[in-house]
Amino acid sequence: MNAIKENDGLKFLGLKLDKSLNWKNHIDKLLPKLSSACFVIRSMLSHCNTTIIKTIYFAYFHSILEYGIAFWGNFTESVKVFKLQKRVIRLMTGYNVRASCRPLFPRLGIMTLSSQYIFSLMRFLSQNLQLHTFNLNIHNYSTRCRIQLHKPSTALTLYQKVLYYESVSIYNKLPYNIGELILQNKGFLTNLKKYLLEKTFYSVEEYMNDLLDG
Repeated sequence: MNAIKENDGLKFLGLKLDKSLNWKNHIDKLLPKLSSACFVIRSMLSHCNTTIIKTIYFAYFHSILEYGIAFWGNFTESVKVFKLQKRVIRLMTGYNVRASCRPLFPRLGIMTLSSQYIFSLMRFLSQNLQLHTFNLNIHNYSTRCRIQLHKPSTALTLYQKVLYYESVSIYNKLPYNIGELILQNKGFLTNLKKYLLEKTFYSVEEYMNDLLDG
């Protein structure tokens, strides 16, 4: 009988997951790539206008940041990625390291890391509605909660972090006028993006509480 060798982690479709089922190794791999993207943007600032710099941002920085973000975007270590994102936003707008990025993200039309995470989850949800159950399919009460998703009961923290459960929690916190659009299959993601750009959430916790700390 052959012994099964333990592996420290695995890589699937470019996402690196370690044996503890967390994303630290994956984020550690992202950081040098994002730092290189920052260098490219810094090097081009004196040669390009804002429109071209934004194009470079989306090509070099955003493409790396967005890939697989629905899985790792709310992991503790992702704060390191957000710090790099704020650094590049300040570079693009010419502000110093102490300037608040709150007004800079919407000015550039760029979502924060947490907002991009939320958007990616909601895109997944809108494309997989058949996997979910709305409260309106369970009861006929005419309340605001009728368009919310039925949340499966579980006490397992690990399960709560998976794509399915997390997308339910995020969706159920959306403003009613945006949440109802998902049932109409019209304008949901467009209006959601406008909302996330306006709010400039710095964390998922901030979104869940809808509190801005200045």
